[in-house]
Amino acid sequence: MTPTPLRASIRPYPDVADFARRANPLLHRGLLDAAHAVPTGLGPVDEAVLGVLGLKGSQGRRWRPLLTLAVADATGGDMADAVDAAVAVELTHAASLVLDDLPCMDDSNERRGAPATHRLVGSAGAILVAVGLLARAAEFLGRSRDGAALVSDWGNTFGFMGMSGGQAVDMITGGACYGGARRLYRRKTT
Repeated sequence: MTPTPLRASIRPYPDVADFARRANPLLHRGLLDAAHAVPTGLGPVDEAVLGVLGLKGSQGRRWRPLLTLAVADATGGDMADAVDAAVAVELTHAASLVLDDLPCMDDSNERRGAPATHRLVGSAGAILVAVGLLARAAEFLGRSRDGAALVSDWGNTFGFMGMSGGQAVDMITGGACYGGARRLYRRKTT
């Protein structure tokens, strides 16, 4: 049987660096928008959010949100229409890193050469930063096109059948797991 050809017109990307140069300003503005929702009266928490999002210090590679924008662009969509979804992806990823670094998880002292969030604001502050980032991600997904479906998929991705469940398997088994538990463990890096 002959496979059905792909109907969407997908443009090739000969230069990933060129695409990142075009897409990063859109992404950066979206992340600034996300960070501006954090009240400035929260002391070190608002500074920690800026650091976690790469708006202060090292920004990281941002592959996940760039991939989101690349898919929109490659399939003929407008990258500007996909920025909210891309920002939600980055907020979720940043929250997962904050939680993963906690003393009760991997107990990392540093992230990208800077002190881990819990070293700056304590464990309780880091948990609040992560929860705030996840809530902000839901806001961004909700305002994007097809927001309801995206929020539902997003909840599954970081919930008990995704990132949270994978982290739980990691805590219980230390990564030494097989079968269904191994598949769930792999979802912690979503």
